[in-house]
Amino acid sequence: MFPLVEFCLLAALVAVPRSGADPECRLGVSSVSSGLRPAVVRVGEGWSVGEVSGDIFEGALNAFGATADEQGRVWLAVADRAAELSVYRAAEDGTGWVELYRYAAGSEVRRVEVLAGPGDSAAVFVFFLTAENAGDLRALRLDPADTLPALELAVAVGPDTITAFAVAADRDRSYYLYCLYANEMRGGRNAAFTRSLDFGKSWEVPQGWWNCWDPALAYGSGSTVHAAWRYAGTGREIHVQTSRFYGRPRSWWSHRRVSPTGEPVTEPTIAQLDTANDARGAAWVAWTVADRYDRRRRVEFARSEDGGAGWSHVGTPAGEPFLDRWAPVLTAAPGRPYGPVQLGYVAGRVGTDTTDTMPDKTTLRWRTTTRTHPAHWSAPAGAGLGPVASGPGVKPRLVIPPGAPRGRPVFLYSLRSVSYTHLRAH
Repeated sequence: MFPLVEFCLLAALVAVPRSGADPECRLGVSSVSSGLRPAVVRVGEGWSVGEVSGDIFEGALNAFGATADEQGRVWLAVADRAAELSVYRAAEDGTGWVELYRYAAGSEVRRVEVLAGPGDSAAVFVFFLTAENAGDLRALRLDPADTLPALELAVAVGPDTITAFAVAADRDRSYYLYCLYANEMRGGRNAAFTRSLDFGKSWEVPQGWWNCWDPALAYGSGSTVHAAWRYAGTGREIHVQTSRFYGRPRSWWSHRRVSPTGEPVTEPTIAQLDTANDARGAAWVAWTVADRYDRRRRVEFARSEDGGAGWSHVGTPAGEPFLDRWAPVLTAAPGRPYGPVQLGYVAGRVGTDTTDTMPDKTTLRWRTTTRTHPAHWSAPAGAGLGPVASGPGVKPRLVIPPGAPRGRPVFLYSLRSVSYTHLRAH
C-alpha cells in the first residue's frame, strides 16, 4: 500500500499551538555511536546527545510506542533497524525530550507498546515483540524515579508464533497488567490473553482466544477491561468483549459484533472514560473500513453507554467526505468521567509513485467527543505534515497526560521518506 519505508523522522505534535520558540528536542541515535549491548544501558554523562528542534529520532525506524505517567511526563520507546530500543522522556506538553535508556534486543523488534503503572510500585513498561522464535514478547520495567535498575521481563516466549499484541494496565494502586497476543497467520484458537498480578514479574496461564486479528485492549474504570479485535473468520467484522472482574478467567461476557458486515475492516482501537460506576461507563471503539464501492478508506465507530454491556454502531464522524481516513487511535483523558476522548487518524491521499505528479498528501487529524455528546465529534483539526507513516508498528499515537489542560493531547507520529529523502514536520 505504501512505498518502502527506508528512513523515518519521529516527531511530537502538540494539539494546541503554543506561542514562543520551537520546542527543544533531543537528537536520537544518529549522533551517538553505541553499538549493540547485552543489557539495558542508562544514558548518562559522556554521551554526545545534541539538542535539535522538532525531531526526536532520525533514522531507520521499525516501531514505536508512547504513554504518559501519573506525573504527566510523556514516555516514548523507539526500535530501529539495528535491533536496538531507545527510551525517551519529555514534559507533559511534549517538549524537552531526553534519551534515558538503550537496550540491545538481539533480533529485529517488530512492535512496541508502552504502559505506565501508578502508585508506590510505579513503573514504566516497554513491551516489545522480536523476531526470535517467530515472535517472542518481552518487556522492560523502568523506574520513573531513575533510582532502580531496569529489568527485562519475559511475557510470552517460546516456539508459538506471535505477530501482534496489545497491552493495558488498570489504575489501581496495586495495578494489574493485561496482554492479548495473536498469531495472525491463521484463525481458530490463534490468540491468548494473560495477566500479571505482580507488576510484570510473572504472568498467568494464558486464556485461549479465538479468531483474533489486530488485537486491542483498554482499561475502563473500576474492574472493567475491554478487548477488541478483527474477526479472523472473514476479516469483515470488529468484535468486542468485556470483563467486569479484571480480566480473570471465566469473567468475560459474550463477545459482540459492533461493525456491519460486508466490507473489509482493520485496526480497531478502544477507550473508555474513567467513571465511578462501571455500569455507566462511556466507551468507544473505532476502526478502518475499506469501502468496496468507491475504494476509499474511512473511520467508523461504535459507542457504549453502559460500560460495554451494549454497543451501538454510529458510523463515521461527519465531515471530510472525499478524503481517505485510516489508522485510528482512541485515547480517553485519565481521571475525567466526562471526557474528553480524543480520536486521531491519518487522512488524505497516498501517491502511487515518487514524482511530483502524484505527491503524498497524507496529514494528521484529531477530533474530540465527551460523555454528554458521545455520538458527536468536534470538527477535525490537524496540520499538513507530509507523508505520515501508518503501517504496523509505526501508526500515530495519541497521549493525554494526566492534568493536561482541557485534556490536550500530544500526537506522536513518524514521517516516511522515499529514496533516502528526509522529510521534516511543520
